[in-house]
Amino acid sequence: MENEKLLNDVKTIVEGIFSDKEQAGQMQKTQDALNESAETIDNLTQKLEETTAALATEQETATRDNEEKDSKISELQTELEAAQKKVEEAEAKLASTTESLENIKKDQLAEARMNELKDDKVAMTNDLKAQAAKVRELSEEEFASYKEDRIALRQAVEKELEEVAKVQAKVVADAVQTNTDSQEDEETASTEGSTTEEEGTITPPANIAPGQAMAAAMNFETKPSDDMVEKYANLGKEMASLLTPKKSDK
Repeated sequence: MENEKLLNDVKTIVEGIFSDKEQAGQMQKTQDALNESAETIDNLTQKLEETTAALATEQETATRDNEEKDSKISELQTELEAAQKKVEEAEAKLASTTESLENIKKDQLAEARMNELKDDKVAMTNDLKAQAAKVRELSEEEFASYKEDRIALRQAVEKELEEVAKVQAKVVADAVQTNTDSQEDEETASTEGSTTEEEGTITPPANIAPGQAMAAAMNFETKPSDDMVEKYANLGKEMASLLTPKKSDK
């Protein structure tokens, strides 16, 4: 019985020893695991710090780059606005220059057209400025038609004036004949000893006024030539001298 009890006691002691060793091994393993975990945590913490620092640096760099880009964009925007303003000024200057050149061309064209009208004797000598302003704005086709109309009108007026001149010439001839007959009658009466003196009476010619045709011509933007005006002036003087009554000598 005692031996059995001793065996049981030894067994209990042995089991206790192994149990303690097992616990000690487990504790050592646990400690080792904890140490390894701590080291891992330290490494991870260090990496996290490094990563955080790198991210902060990247963010700072990105912020600085963005600020530089914003500044550059602002500068470019300012330069663009300045360039647009210069373009607008250049366009305005170009438009003004183009308008000036266009006016110069129109002035030169108007001068050339007025010279054509003067050469064709259809210029409005009583209002050249108004006629120049009119032909200045006409197209080539419109001016060609305008000049043709004026020439046709001048020719029509000249033809009318020529017809009037023929009538006036006949009136002058009749007046000359009438005056001659009157003088002969007066001489006959004087030879017969008539005591009564009569003034030669001549019936005025028909009232044919070329001025009406001339005025109509001027209303239609033309004017008779200087030769034709002089012709009528001479006719008028001749008629005035021929139609003046003369007294016979006593």
